[in-house]
Amino acid sequence: MAKVKLNSALRQISGTMDNWVYRRNGDDVSISKRPTVTKAPTAAQLAVREKFRGAVGYARTAMLDPALRSRYEAAARVRGMRLLPFVVTDYFTPPVVDLIDTSGYHGRVGDVIIVNAFDDFEVARVTVVIRDGADEIVVQGAAVPVNGRWNYAITAGIQAGEAVTVEAVATDRTGQTGSRRVALVIA
Repeated sequence: MAKVKLNSALRQISGTMDNWVYRRNGDDVSISKRPTVTKAPTAAQLAVREKFRGAVGYARTAMLDPALRSRYEAAARVRGMRLLPFVVTDYFTPPVVDLIDTSGYHGRVGDVIIVNAFDDFEVARVTVVIRDGADEIVVQGAAVPVNGRWNYAITAGIQAGEAVTVEAVATDRTGQTGSRRVALVIA
């Protein structure tokens, strides 16, 4: 690959000119021929384009909120990314629930279920849903953040010996969700 030192007038160049595309990557500039499109996009390609359009729309809207923008700027700075690509990446990255701790849950009102959920930016909320053996919702509600984890205090009792499924759904700022389920028998 040839390397060329650009003069000061061209050092900041990016975009397209004639049939050439100029891309910046840090202090480097790469030059390539403009791609030629020879056939119509597939349904999958159109779906990706639509999702990307949604991501850019979310990013532009988020940048209009000064408080949210400053939090995004701080997080992007920590990761060494520019702001817009960081927000678009956040849009495409759903949160993850990696742990549901039911050791403090025995079916009594006030018992606490602890959820560990994370996102590349931040988790906005976590909802806990408890279902019986017939998959009917017994109790559900919002967990509250406590020391980096999410705690949900049970608001309805369940009898000992009943099989239940506990599901935690984490939602990030972009509206993306991630979830996890665990099955247990109330002891």
